[in-house]
Amino acid sequence: MQRASQLHNVKLRTPAGVLVAAPRPDGSDALWFPRRVREAEPELTFTQAHRSGSGSRSAVLKAVLRSTLTVVGTDMGNMQVTDRARGGLSIEQHTGLTADFVDFFSHVGEDGTSCAQAARDVAQVTVHDVESDPVFSEPARLARAAEPATACP
Repeated sequence: MQRASQLHNVKLRTPAGVLVAAPRPDGSDALWFPRRVREAEPELTFTQAHRSGSGSRSAVLKAVLRSTLTVVGTDMGNMQVTDRARGGLSIEQHTGLTADFVDFFSHVGEDGTSCAQAARDVAQVTVHDVESDPVFSEPARLARAAEPATACP
């Protein structure tokens, strides 16, 4: 809604009001969002580590990554943070990835990968085909293709 509000230069309350006022589908048994699966809210263990003061930055980021992977239902991924010294992104935490993948993507600049573009544009980037999407540089494409089923870089 925020993106639509900014794109069309209207107050956020306008699309929110439309959404809230949208009539329910006909029939009381009809699902409003039929393909949406409702699941229990995940336990966010990283907030406990942060609040207790016992969690270092590394421990909190590891807990965030673990919780995120649980929510999305995968066992591999990484957490990248902005590298203020060099620019771009650096992998801070990872799990389930090969050493070659982590070495290649340990730092990514401002272009050449989907994550770099997402960070630069502050927007979601969807890649439908790694082999043909122009967001990837050729070296990144080859490294990315060697590690299938990862989200970013």
